[in-house]
Amino acid sequence: MIYTDMVYDIPLEKPELEISGIIRNFPIICDAKIYVWSDALQWGKQQDIIINESFYHYSISNLKPASDYIVSVKSNVSPTLYYQQPNESESSFVQLTDKNVTDINFDFPEILHNISGQILFPENAQGEKIRVQAVSNKKNASKGVDVIFQDTNPVLYRINNLIQSDDYIVSLSSIHYPTLFFQSALSRSMATSVSIYDSFGTKC
Repeated sequence: MIYTDMVYDIPLEKPELEISGIIRNFPIICDAKIYVWSDALQWGKQQDIIINESFYHYSISNLKPASDYIVSVKSNVSPTLYYQQPNESESSFVQLTDKNVTDINFDFPEILHNISGQILFPENAQGEKIRVQAVSNKKNASKGVDVIFQDTNPVLYRINNLIQSDDYIVSLSSIHYPTLFFQSALSRSMATSVSIYDSFGTKC
C-alpha cells in the first residue's frame, strides 16, 4: 500500500460587508458624498450620490470588517453630517465585523440662513430710517430689519433666521423714498428673486 501526502491550500478571506441606511429630509436636489473610514484599518471608501427625494436610500458595499467605522455625508447645502452626532470627534462608531449593518440613517437639520447687504443713504439723510424686508411666497415667510442712517455710510444690514427658499424678494421701504426692490427694481414684478439654497448667507 502506498500513502501519498496531499497538500491543499485553502485561502482564508475576510468577508466583504455593507453599510446602508436612509438620508432624510434633504430640501432640494443636490450632489453629495458618503464617506466611511476606519482608523484601525487606515482605510475607507467614498460614494458619490445625487439626492433627489426626501427619503434617499444608500448602501456602500465591499467593505472590510472593522469595529470603528465613521460614516459621514458631505454636501454643498449642509455642514458635514456624522452618524448620530454633530461632529467627527463625537461620532458614533459603526461596528461592521461579521454581518451587514443597516439603519445608519442621517437627518438633514433645518438650517437657518441670512441675507445681508448695505444701503447707501443721501448725505443729508441723518437719522432717517428704512425698513428692509425679505418675503418668500413659496414658504409663506417674511422677516425684516430697520436700518437707521447715523454716522457711517453706507449702512450695513442683516436679516437673520430665514428658512431656505429660492424666491425671496428683498424690498426697501421708507416714508422718505419710493419703495425699491433688489437691484433697484421699482416694482415687485420686476424684482430679481434671491436664493438662499446654495449658501448659508447671501449678500444683496
